[in-house]
Amino acid sequence: RVLGMKKRKLLEQHYRLALKGEPQYFEMNITTKDGGEMWLEFYLNPILLSDGVIEEVTGLARDITRRKNAELALRKSEEVFRGIFVNLQDIYCRMDRNGLITMISPSVFKRTGYVPEEVLGRPITDFFSDKSLMQKALIILRREKSLRNMEAALLIKDGTERQFMFNMLLFTDEKGRTADVAVLARDIT
Repeated sequence: RVLGMKKRKLLEQHYRLALKGEPQYFEMNITTKDGGEMWLEFYLNPILLSDGVIEEVTGLARDITRRKNAELALRKSEEVFRGIFVNLQDIYCRMDRNGLITMISPSVFKRTGYVPEEVLGRPITDFFSDKSLMQKALIILRREKSLRNMEAALLIKDGTERQFMFNMLLFTDEKGRTADVAVLARDIT
């Protein structure tokens, strides 16, 4: 009664495959007696006699509700982030400790004419008309951990320059070393 007919048939299909010699792993959610949801992972393995004949199937079911709920919450959070990221008007980018761009929002195209693939993996200083300004900003960022309202000119793909305002946040690893930097750039031309 807890499984319902559809899930019972699915469980039986997996059991039959295990009885044919095919080990099975699968996850299934069930409704508990109190109306809640519970996630289980199942392992079904054939037991072979010495002559290779399958005698029986051993089964193991484990409650994975907490893990599955965490996975589903993470997936939902990623979908929300992706929606925000794709629809940003400002440019959002991440760069590694060497100043190489590792992530860039699609808005980079509208603001600069570059498609994300043209920008990824390149030094962020490639896009500044005054490279020394960005290098100084990174020094301040390492000391202060964040930098707000820095104005600088970006080189646009068509050869022109546009004025942007930058906010940056430095992230460190568990040892306190620079891991990466988040950059938000707003066109103020």
